[in-house]
Amino acid sequence: MSEINQMDTFLSFEDMTKKLVNEIMYHVKTCDLNIGKISFIGHSLGCILIRSAIQRSELVNFSKTFLTFLSLSVPHIGIM
Repeated sequence: MSEINQMDTFLSFEDMTKKLVNEIMYHVKTCDLNIGKISFIGHSLGCILIRSAIQRSELVNFSKTFLTFLSLSVPHIGIM
């Protein structure tokens, strides 16, 4: 469960995406995990950050393990 952006929700999307990607990479490396499948569950702004993060070059090596992306209450196409 990501915690890196909980206190910094007023940063830019780019900065929050970088922090999320770094948190994922840190978790995978420090836990010495053999990744089989990765699923993402997000709510609101978190889903926008997930969508941005999964497109980053740092996570390309894991893209074949992506299984599920569940998004809840997200303005995927924007808001009025």
